[in-house]
Parts: sequence; C-alpha cells; structure tokens
Amino acid sequence: MSTQRRYQIAVCGSAVVESETVAQAADAIGHEIAKRGFILLTGGTNGYPQRAAQSAQAAGGLSIGISPAANRSQHVKDYKIPLHEYDVLVLTGMGFSGRNVTLVRSADAVIFVGGRMGTVNEFTTAHSEMKVIGILSGSSANMDLLPQLAANAHRPGGVILCDADPVALVAKVIAQLDATESGELYG
Repeated sequence: MSTQRRYQIAVCGSAVVESETVAQAADAIGHEIAKRGFILLTGGTNGYPQRAAQSAQAAGGLSIGISPAANRSQHVKDYKIPLHEYDVLVLTGMGFSGRNVTLVRSADAVIFVGGRMGTVNEFTTAHSEMKVIGILSGSSANMDLLPQLAANAHRPGGVILCDADPVALVAKVIAQLDATESGELYG
C-alpha cells in the first residue's frame, strides 16, 4: 500500500455490460484496487461496477455497495441488483440520484468505466465535490466526452485523469491521492 490510509475508491459505470473488453477492464480495476489494499465502493449495481466488485472480492479486497434501496428485499426485488458481491451493503433508501451523492461523497476518488446518463450524473457529482476522477478512455462514447464536459463547466472541479490501461489508471489515481494526502497539492 502506498500510503498509511486505506483509500475508498468508487467504480462507477454502466449497469449493462455492453462490451466484454470493457468488462475485463472493470475486472482489472477492481483487482488492482484490492491488490493495493484499498476499499472498493460501487452503487451496488450490475454491469461494470458489479464486475469490479467481484474482482475485488476474488483478490481478497473489501467491497462496499451503496444501494438506492431502503432494504434488502427492495434492493433485490424492485431494483433487481445483486447482493453477493458486497461485503457491506449500505441501504440509502434515496433512489438512484440520492445514492449517487452518497456514493461519491463516501469515496476519496471515483473511477469511471463506460456508462450512460446515470454515470454522467455520478461524474458531475464527483466533479462538483472536487474528487480525484479517473476515466477509462475508450470505454464508451460518454466517457470520452467527460473531460470536455468538465472543461465547459466554468467552475473548479476535481482532478481528472484519463488512461486506456486500467492498471495504469488506478496507479495514476492513487498517485494523485497520495500527492493530495501528503499536502503537495494543497499544503
């Protein structure tokens, strides 16, 4: 582990696996987060976040799901999202938008892997909350537009790092967190 603190790193992305190549990248991101001794957070959903959570667990890491549901039954039956990928499931009862805010605020950094409008919502929240943001380049058309979206925001936001290599992306995010934590950026 590169620091004394166990960072909480969220993985956000499409709840639908649209590409096996991108899913394998999500696997690599989850594995890398766990291998480095950090905690993986997701929105407790299917798709790429689920793949990252499964991979983190397989690597012996801690996986936390932040659910939009108010209870486990609603999580499974109404939202139709998994339970077993998470060592801890936080039941917010706040729907998707409320869950997104809780997820992002609970994370030290947020990594984006593919995604649709809900993922864009998580990105704008992370940007506004000044989080360290990692974007897996080439994982979807929306992800490739996010840096420009942030540039057009006309207000300060989180640090955005991009890379097409999932392991390199995790390394960049952790290096940025280390620099921030040591006071090099804000000290």
